[in-house]
Amino acid sequence: MQHEIEKVKKRREERALERVQQEEELSMVARERAIAEGVELEAKEELVRPGSRGLHARAPAAPG
Repeated sequence: MQHEIEKVKKRREERALERVQQEEELSMVARERAIAEGVELEAKEELVRPGSRGLHARAPAAPG
């Protein structure tokens, strides 16, 4: 009987860990999606405003 209880407890812990891992994975996918959407939006803005430097361009170096 005690062995069965331990097996159930262990399986509950495993499922809880699986849920946490799944939530982390979903969060990572959401971040990647947001980044991709930002890159896509920036590319669209670049098409609308030719010659704009975009978010990732560096400012020109100061003379001197």
